[in-house]
Amino acid sequence: MKRILVVDDNVENAEVVLLLFEDAGYDLRTCLDATLFESLFEDFCPDLVLMDVMLGTCNGADICRALKSDPLRAATKVVLMSAGNRFTGTDGQPSLADAVLEKPFDLETMEKLVRKMLED
Repeated sequence: MKRILVVDDNVENAEVVLLLFEDAGYDLRTCLDATLFESLFEDFCPDLVLMDVMLGTCNGADICRALKSDPLRAATKVVLMSAGNRFTGTDGQPSLADAVLEKPFDLETMEKLVRKMLED
């Protein structure tokens, strides 16, 4: 079973994603506090991370770049989600995400992208 970690500090947004994929046969976890991302990532070992960019005091693009820069975790697929096309880190550097979704996005588009990201 493929594992998806949803990282979003907005509870409603995270719940929408969970509802979209809960019956599709994925193992899902939610991280509502980006400061807990590292420990949850290590415990859950997701195949895909769906991550908002604006995460309170954290920046999802920075977290993504750190993840992708680690040879042991770089193979994990990451999709960044953001309003306003803000997909760079706080330093202006690219996020290294595998894909991006600009909010608001169509749920069907997200579903197709997730399926594509998790193909073997």
